Amino acid sequence: MADVFISYKRADAGKAKALALAIQKAGLTVWWDSQLGAGDEWLRRIVEEIKVASSLVGVWTPNCVDQDGMFIESATGGHNFLRIEHERAGRKKVIGAVFDMKAIPIFYQDLQGADLTDWNLEDPNHTGVGSLIEALKMRSLNAKSKFTIGQIFTDIVLERGAAFSESDFDRIELAANSQDWSVSEAYLAILLSAVFSDGELAPEESDEIKTLVSRSRIFKCYNDQELAELNEVINRKLAKDEESLEKACNTIPRDMRLSIFARSVDISLADGDLNEAERSFLDELSIHLELDQSEVRKVIEVFYLKNRY
Repeated sequence: MADVFISYKRADAGKAKALALAIQKAGLTVWWDSQLGAGDEWLRRIVEEIKVASSLVGVWTPNCVDQDGMFIESATGGHNFLRIEHERAGRKKVIGAVFDMKAIPIFYQDLQGADLTDWNLEDPNHTGVGSLIEALKMRSLNAKSKFTIGQIFTDIVLERGAAFSESDFDRIELAANSQDWSVSEAYLAILLSAVFSDGELAPEESDEIKTLVSRSRIFKCYNDQELAELNEVINRKLAKDEESLEKACNTIPRDMRLSIFARSVDISLADGDLNEAERSFLDELSIHLELDQSEVRKVIEVFYLKNRY
């Protein structure tokens, strides 16, 4: 995925290539359709590249527009990809590389383009090329510096489904396997095991687990009395079976496992330290939850920094 997408008519391929080389020499990445390879889904690729690029550079020449400033449609009735690419990018992304002042598309005549009318396609110090590159660099920098957590969250929701709601509770409970644990029991059992992994209950750990339980959506349907009863059930199960932790982990749906591991790390680090017993517990927990070690490392790094500062 590149910083800059170049949109051009086939007759202007030489100009597009010269622009691409000049922009690349300035340190930006460039995509134009000459980079399509055999077997590529070309339409999907074009759409993806336009979406990611911080700018679309339109190569504007008399090959692009008619005397009224309208994009020239295909004589064979095919698609006009120059127009489609510009429309897909939206006005805010478009910057014109103007090779003829009479060739500025009517819909972009109020936008400042780069004057390349006298560029010989080789001079790297041309004023118009320099102004174009500076504008592209600024857009690329702004795009990369934007705070994108909101978009990341939106993407995750779209990918994995909406946030957990009470209507999902039955689904999660039914997803539990038949190892004598409900998902809510298994969830709380893992958190409690994290608290007592070193044989001690630090005040910070106690506060942390209370906070986590009060905030966790899976426990929203329990009142205080029901939580107390759930706690008693879990303690009996943990004391009764040496393999209780493994069974609890096996009960947890896979899309909940990394979250539970993260909460367990948070509890273990609540007192500002991670002793040998806690390390051993987290190692065992990651194995039972069948987590990828790269994900485990990222979680620990994040919570280590969280509790350090």
